[in-house]
Amino acid sequence: MAEKPKLIDRIKKNPNLIFYFSMIAIFSVIAIVGMILDDKLHQKFKYDPPDDVYLYDSSDGENADSNSAETDTFSSNVNNNSAAENNSFQTSAQTETSSVYQPNFPMDINEASAEDLKYVSGIGDVTAQKILDYRASVGTITDITELIQVSGIGEKTVALLCEYFYVSEDIYSPYQPETQTAVDTEIPQEIPESEQGTDEPPQTMPLETTVPTETTIVTEAPKSYSYVHINYASAEELSDALLIDITQAQDIVALREQISYFSAIDELELVNSLTVAEIIEFKDYVIID
Repeated sequence: MAEKPKLIDRIKKNPNLIFYFSMIAIFSVIAIVGMILDDKLHQKFKYDPPDDVYLYDSSDGENADSNSAETDTFSSNVNNNSAAENNSFQTSAQTETSSVYQPNFPMDINEASAEDLKYVSGIGDVTAQKILDYRASVGTITDITELIQVSGIGEKTVALLCEYFYVSEDIYSPYQPETQTAVDTEIPQEIPESEQGTDEPPQTMPLETTVPTETTIVTEAPKSYSYVHINYASAEELSDALLIDITQAQDIVALREQISYFSAIDELELVNSLTVAEIIEFKDYVIID
């Protein structure tokens, strides 16, 4: 009887058996490693509830009622806290709103503060302070129209002030510009000696008397430059403060709106109606933030 070939001899005769055995070995190792890892992961991530956690049991009716009551209490506390926070926020918002200062117009000009004055369009910190300084110098403002004497304030600004402020009736007195009286006089003239006789004493011409007549002349104080904020002043205020024509002032305002406010004095050279010499004259009185 012939002897069966050994496994080694078979492998030598059929090399493909090496590949088959190798694959079987690899899959076996992978299966064993997977089983080991699965067991370790299961143990690592196994959930063990803490002692104080209650696992619901449908047969335990009393515990179910107790848990339901605790849940209701927690929900009630959450709702109460939320309502309290909302009330606190609304109270805080109301407090912040009420703290914003709002003047009560119309208002007595002699009781107005700088903040009250700045509510009028065209009046900033500088002009408001000038009005307060003027009021302090005269003691009491008897007519809002007299504020036209303050540098930087024109007729338009005075008209706006009249819409917000007033003067009490007991101290009101119409504003009148200062006047000056002129009187005409003649000096007597003597007759020259050549026209007089030698024997006659010197004679004088008869005096011609004239009745003095009073004429009322409205005089204006010589104008001078005054400080003005070029980014907030109106055309009238610019004209009064910088001693320029109203047309030039309107051109400045138009350029300001076009370039969204001035950032440097040199930008005034873009105004066609202004000359460089005029800008040099008043540039020291121009305020630019």
